[in-house]
This record gives sequence, C-alpha cells and structure tokens, in this order.
Amino acid sequence: MALKKCRECGHEVASSAPTCPNCGVKGPGKKSPTISAGAGCLIILVFLFILAIAMGDDGTSPSSSVTASSPSAGSQVPLHRVAGIEDVSYGSVRRYNVRVSLPSHYSRVQVRDIAGAIVADLRSRESLNAVSMMFYGPGTGASGVWDVALVEWAPNARWEDAGTVTAGDYASFRYRTEYKPPEPPVASGLQPSGRTGLLGAPLPQGATLTERAAGDPAAGVDPRERYQISASAAEIAGFFRREMPRAGWQRDGASTATALFFSKGRLMIGVLINSRGGTFTLMGS
Repeated sequence: MALKKCRECGHEVASSAPTCPNCGVKGPGKKSPTISAGAGCLIILVFLFILAIAMGDDGTSPSSSVTASSPSAGSQVPLHRVAGIEDVSYGSVRRYNVRVSLPSHYSRVQVRDIAGAIVADLRSRESLNAVSMMFYGPGTGASGVWDVALVEWAPNARWEDAGTVTAGDYASFRYRTEYKPPEPPVASGLQPSGRTGLLGAPLPQGATLTERAAGDPAAGVDPRERYQISASAAEIAGFFRREMPRAGWQRDGASTATALFFSKGRLMIGVLINSRGGTFTLMGS
C-alpha cells in the first residue's frame, strides 16, 4: 500500500484514503491546489468587497455620532490588542462589549477598519444582535471611559434596538462612530521636583502645599491636597499628562483639559486644575 504524507498535517496516510485519520481533511494524499499571487489578491479583494456590502454602508462621511461606513475594501487591519470582551446578552439577544487598546491615536478610518475586523470575527462564531467597541489610546487604561472612539454595530446603528431583530438578521445593521481627535502634544516647561504628593503623585518644581484633608472613607469623603504654583492651566496639565505615565499611572478616558484622572492598580487619583492656572488639587480614592 503506497503511503503519502497528509497535505494538511503531515501524518502518513494511504494514498487512496478518503480522509486523514489524524486531522480529518478530505483527500489527504492529494496535492493542495495552488493559486497565483495575482489571483489570490483578487479573491481577497472580492471577498472584502462582498463583506463590506453585507455589513452595510450608508455612504455618509464619518463624523461624531453618525452612522459610519463599513471597513475599507482591501485595507490592512491596523495593529491593535483586544483587551477584553464582555458578554452583555439578555435572553436570546446576543450583545457584546469589546475593549480595544491601540498603540497610537488612530484615525477614524483606522478605527473603523479594526471594528469591521472584530465584527467579522464575532460573526464567524455566532449570530449577533449588537456589538459595542471602545477604543483606548496609549497610556489610557482599557477599563474606564474610552478616549479614542466608540463604535457600535447594531440595527439602525442603535444599540438600544438590539432586541428588535432576530440574532443573525443583519439587514438593518449599520455602524455608528463617536470619535475624539488626538490631543495636542504634551508641552510644559514644568519639571519634576523629586517630591511626591497624594498617593505618590509626582509634583512639579515650585508647587507649594496650601491645604490638606485626610478624608473620611466611612463618610465617603476622599483625601485631597491643594497646591499653589506660578503656572498656567495648560502647563500644569501638560506636566501631569507627561509625568504620571512615567510614574506608572494610566490615564482614564474621562479626563478633560482641566480635570485629569489616573489609576494604578486599585488606586485612583484626580488632578483638578483651576482654569486660570495658579492652583491644582490632588484628590485620591
């Protein structure tokens, strides 16, 4: 009996065997069909084009809080990391929350391409009713508020309409994207003093403690420290945006220009900056 190696797993099988006893592939002794590079690319492009049509494209230009088109046909999915997938289904309604960490603050198109790849992967596993994807930039913890984008794929581009269709019926599904443009580069002439404040937060040179409250956990009152400094609000914010990550803190997406929030393990701290500059308050929990 002539033996050949299975074209799929390499296990020796009879050349006339209908299936491989090791991996189950059909015709294990037959050679795998070859496809030229040009034909392969064409097949991939056609597949992505069909997938884009199936996912829906309303033809609108992407902007915050509007329905977004499906991923760009033939585009390469940008580098990303799925930090967590949460099943928030109820009854027969299949819904998922997906948290995605990005190596840089991607463009709206790049985010949309990643969202399309995630949806395609989830669809290959089971029938869905809705998917919500939150995108986090570098230095931002993927457990709080997103700071790059929120992309929802749902009936009529509405997460709340998930229960109005049967799982797997994607005729009315559309993408909805909320996107935050990248913040300007961190710029601050303030330098670290080598001293630390509340919960070990780094302090800039020239910061003077003017008030301290220990807080009362039983009463729900957080500890806080107030500092005075000759600097603008932008300079103070720039200092903490630069130095807190260096000290091992991750920024929360809920941060604003004058209210920065960071976490490190179970510790959380807020930097509340006077809009006119001159003072800032550290508040921990």
